[in-house]
Amino acid sequence: MSDDPTGSETPETAKWEGEEAVDERSTPQKNFVSSIVLAALGVFAMILSYQMPNPGSLYTHPGLLPFLVGLTLALMAVSLGVKAYREGGSQNMFAGGDIETMSEEDAEYSESGQLRRTLFLMGVILAYIVLVDVVELDFRYPTPFFVFRFSGFELASIPALAIILKLFWKARWHYCGLVSLVMIVSLASIFRQGFRILLPS
Repeated sequence: MSDDPTGSETPETAKWEGEEAVDERSTPQKNFVSSIVLAALGVFAMILSYQMPNPGSLYTHPGLLPFLVGLTLALMAVSLGVKAYREGGSQNMFAGGDIETMSEEDAEYSESGQLRRTLFLMGVILAYIVLVDVVELDFRYPTPFFVFRFSGFELASIPALAIILKLFWKARWHYCGLVSLVMIVSLASIFRQGFRILLPS
C-alpha cells in the first residue's frame, strides 16, 4: 500500500516532540550537576555586584540589578537541584545516563552536542559576569527628551545576549544582534529613566 501523499501520521503513530526533544534527553544527574553550576554562577554574580562601589543608597546601587539577577538564578538552581536530588540525581551524577539503552543517534547527541552547548553557555555567562565588572564606559548623548547613555553594561550585555540567542534561537546573526540591541537598550533606559537605578558602567 502506498504512503499517504500528504505525509500526515495517524493519531496512533503521531508524536509531538519539542525542538531537539531536549526534555526526553535530560536526566536527573544532568539536572543536578547543572543546578550546582548555575548556583555557583549566581553566587559569583552576587559577590561581584556587592563589591561594586555605592555612591548613594541601596536603591541606587549600580550592583542592585545584577545582584537580583544572581539571586534569582541561585534560587532557581536550588529548586532544580532539590527536584533532581529527589529523583536520584546525586547518584552517579557524572555518568550522563545509561548509554547502553540509548540509540546511537541519542548517545552521540548526549555525549557531544548537548555537552558542548552547555559548556559554551557556561563560558558565555562567566565571561559576561566578568566583563560587566571590569569594563568601564559611560557614553552620553543629550537629546531633546532625555540623555541617551551607553555604558559598559550595554557593551557587555548586547553581544552576550546575541550569542545566547544564536545558540538557542538559531536565527541569523543580524536578527540575534538586532533583538539583543533593542532589548538591552530598552531595559537599560527603563531602569535608568523610569526606576532611577544605576547600572554598571
